[in-house]
Amino acid sequence: MKKNDFLKELSQHLLGIPDDEIKDILYDFREYFNAGLQDGRSEEELTDSLGDPKALAKQVKTEYMVKLAKKTPNLRNMFNAILATMGLGFFKTIGLFLIIIGVSILVNYFSIIDLTWGKIWPIFIIGLGAAFQASYFTNPLRSKTNESFLIPGAILTITGLLFLFLVFTDFIYIAKLWPIFILSIAIGLFQFYYFGSRNFWILIPTVILTVFSSIFLVRNLSNIQFFSFFLACVFIIGGLVVWFNIGKRNY
Repeated sequence: MKKNDFLKELSQHLLGIPDDEIKDILYDFREYFNAGLQDGRSEEELTDSLGDPKALAKQVKTEYMVKLAKKTPNLRNMFNAILATMGLGFFKTIGLFLIIIGVSILVNYFSIIDLTWGKIWPIFIIGLGAAFQASYFTNPLRSKTNESFLIPGAILTITGLLFLFLVFTDFIYIAKLWPIFILSIAIGLFQFYYFGSRNFWILIPTVILTVFSSIFLVRNLSNIQFFSFFLACVFIIGGLVVWFNIGKRNY
């Protein structure tokens, strides 16, 4: 694609932000092309390096919405920034699960498989959780803006899957599997830590919830002898970690 064609298509997808802002953005990209051409690169090579103009415009508009919300933090700007940073992945995933629900209703209507609302309602929870996950992993600005969506994404996805299993087993395993609800929170926090700023303090509740839920999950799924062995190993490993960590810090 030639430079002028690229800039023309980019400007068309930038509609919705002020004209002055669009002019500044296009000026910056023209400078990018001028610098690249002076270095001996072709227009096609430069446009290829920038990727799809529509996707690039979406990223630029998202950056503008976030900057505007920080500069003027009113309800409208903050709402627009949230929608922009969530990306199309959120809504596409919601749309996909609505289609699945619709197909399930038709399958039940034509008596192909006996699926009732009492069986398929956890799919709504799974869909919402997957949408939050998609809003992060499909967004080009994910590392800067919306890693917090991973917390409800993990919680809703895991609890939705657990509810789906419990519904089809008449909730006979709820007394054994309830620690998974707590574990889902730990997984959400770990995702927030790993893909976010890696703040050490986020790991503290993550580890506590993981250990707490794992102990009770193993306890519920195993016999007393194995649980005693598992619990002893947890305390020993935890003690060694604390011991050597304190030694390294030289308190």
